[in-house]
Amino acid sequence: MSTTAFQGIREYIFGVIPLFVLMGLLSNVAGASTELYQSFHVLLRRIRGGLGMATVGANAVFATITGVSVASAAVFSKVSLGPMTNLKYDKKFALGTIAGSSVLGMLIPPSLLFIIYGMLAEVSVGKLFIAGIIPGILLSFIFCLGIFVLSKLKPELVGGESSEGNGKWTREDLKTIFRPWAIGILVVLMLGGLYGGYFTPTEAGGGRCLRRVFDCYIEEKAE
Repeated sequence: MSTTAFQGIREYIFGVIPLFVLMGLLSNVAGASTELYQSFHVLLRRIRGGLGMATVGANAVFATITGVSVASAAVFSKVSLGPMTNLKYDKKFALGTIAGSSVLGMLIPPSLLFIIYGMLAEVSVGKLFIAGIIPGILLSFIFCLGIFVLSKLKPELVGGESSEGNGKWTREDLKTIFRPWAIGILVVLMLGGLYGGYFTPTEAGGGRCLRRVFDCYIEEKAE
């Protein structure tokens, strides 16, 4: 039994799990999750329940880095619960928003479940990723719509305010909106490399995608 268990988990592909979790952890330590949350907050703060929608949006983007729902829940329970509580959001509603939107990590690529299923079932991981994009976006939209409807029916759930901000966007607001630009580059490199076949999911999770791109660039210059 011990040999079977060892052989079952020693496959190279399973290394993608801790690597994607580590990438999400390093991104969080670098402030990526906070920047994403603040960016969506500025975009949606004029809408009633906008802070809850910002949690959903930030969770959706953060899912493209980690691919793990538990990691998203752990990160945004620290990042977004405090601001929602300060705006007198109902605590159960706030926690439900965080927990519910965290499931996007299992659906929006690069989902670890897709990777493991694709390898075990010998199905194209790239096609599984493509199949998860539209459902992930749709589910995010449904979450935001649900928050908006509940905030209209029961304003006390979101503190009773009609909105969380007024006035025009300032230059500082625009800087906050575009501050997570590095996350966009990371997502494009990682998913683009996976779809293009330049590196494996495990290499993407380990950051070797950047080294592959750099090596290709050096080889082209040498030629």
